[in-house]
Amino acid sequence: MGLKFSNDPGPNSIPNRALTHLPKQAVYVLSHIFNVVFRTHHFPQTWKHARVISILKTAKDPALPSSYRPISLLDTIGEFIEKILLTKILNVVNKLGLMRDEQSGFRPGHSTPLQLARLVQIKPGISMKRGSQAQFSSAWPKPSIPSGSVTPFRR
Repeated sequence: MGLKFSNDPGPNSIPNRALTHLPKQAVYVLSHIFNVVFRTHHFPQTWKHARVISILKTAKDPALPSSYRPISLLDTIGEFIEKILLTKILNVVNKLGLMRDEQSGFRPGHSTPLQLARLVQIKPGISMKRGSQAQFSSAWPKPSIPSGSVTPFRR
């Protein structure tokens, strides 16, 4: 399902790799729990917690707080169900054509350089200097979402 196998587990102290070694009965119970979550639209509060650790940036002074970047280690079960939910949402979004092809963030095969090349091709003369966000935001029209096509997720 695409979970990263890091050495550091989240707040529940269960490493992601442990999910690959569950017995069939545990997989059955987990799938039942996930189905209840999808049916009730209730995401358990404990799955929303993360353990934050600091990672020293390359070639930075360890004495400075700005030399560190925070990493949030998510609850293993919560992260897993989020991946399943993301897959379900993207399937619906793609099936209904709700995402424009120009949308590139966090999509496989849609890179920033490709989008910049498209932008220059569509709008010749666009400045590629820093601070030209206003020009980028006007490059494509805002997407429209058909009414009734999105169901809110209750917390």
